[in-house]
Amino acid sequence: MTSEKMQFAYIESNNSLNLPFPYAGKNHGTLTVRKQRKAGLEVYLSIEKGQIICPISSGCKIQVRFDDGKPMDFSGSPSADHDSTIVFLKDAQRFINAASKAKQILVQANIYQAGSPILEFHSGKPLESLEWTRKAVKSR
Repeated sequence: MTSEKMQFAYIESNNSLNLPFPYAGKNHGTLTVRKQRKAGLEVYLSIEKGQIICPISSGCKIQVRFDDGKPMDFSGSPSADHDSTIVFLKDAQRFINAASKAKQILVQANIYQAGSPILEFHSGKPLESLEWTRKAVKSR
């Protein structure tokens, strides 16, 4: 309802998840950094199909490794519209600080009937690179 602009930077995983029926087939993950005036900076992980297990009541743990560093735990929370293909990472600034120096990001999340697969994100340069697609859109 406003003309507020949102800015996005996102990258698609290099690998695809191997999920059982009915989610079988090509299924990449996407890491997105979103900036809105009202909500501020947000980072979320999404998959094309399937269900990321992240209960509303308790949230979830998403493990992330930047380059050859030690794995970092991020608390996750489901989307406000209960879309199970998306999980928001709390402490977006900590993620962005690490991603701005990393050429490889590995993300592990619990996926319904698939355990905890690892999504691999590779970029020739860190977050500032053109391999993170950027766009700005006006909200409606």
